[in-house]
Amino acid sequence: MKYLERVFIFFTVKFLWKFKGIFHEALRRFQAVEADGVWHLYRSLDQVDNKKTRFKLFLHLLEEESHADAFVDMYEELSGEKFTKLLFERKPIGGKDDPLWKSIAFVHIGEEHATERFKYISKFHNNQYFKENIDTIVEDEMGHVDLTETLLLEVGASKEDIRKEYRSISINRWKDSFLRLLSSLYEKIANTLLSILYFAFAPFVFLQSRKKLKNYFVSLDANKIKRFER
Repeated sequence: MKYLERVFIFFTVKFLWKFKGIFHEALRRFQAVEADGVWHLYRSLDQVDNKKTRFKLFLHLLEEESHADAFVDMYEELSGEKFTKLLFERKPIGGKDDPLWKSIAFVHIGEEHATERFKYISKFHNNQYFKENIDTIVEDEMGHVDLTETLLLEVGASKEDIRKEYRSISINRWKDSFLRLLSSLYEKIANTLLSILYFAFAPFVFLQSRKKLKNYFVSLDANKIKRFER
């Protein structure tokens, strides 16, 4: 699965991001993901009683917010446009009565996946400014992976529960990613087919309309019009 993801990242960076706007839109999505992580971490603070654990979570939150700000700066620098946020509905992780450690486990898997993806994105991308910024984020994310692993044990999760939750989250993330990919491909294929149909039939429609329009003006009887004017 990781090999396929690497191939997909390579194809995306080397080919898809060459099209106008696609790379810049990806930066907006990256910013939205980081900002979403900040939101979830902020909500988690209310569930933590231990001051030391709260402090660690708060530092984590601040670094994630700095990553969101970094993507804003990258977007504006590389696109030359003012950044606008992506709007989407935020939903809490898990149910209302779920323990805190499940939220931290979800964040942990997200950090792991982000670290791996950003590593390869940096490797395949040519822009030095972008690579330097992404490498800084990757370094932070690697620290976050270790931090969330420690936090899970601090809030009382067992190693067996953590292992099962990791597997469950990873499977659900792959399912969601696959469905989003299918939806995106379907939309692109549908738009392409509509464009082909439009350009294929547009000349015929134009000629037919022109013919009818021409016949309409030719069939007008000037004498009848004059009689109406009297």
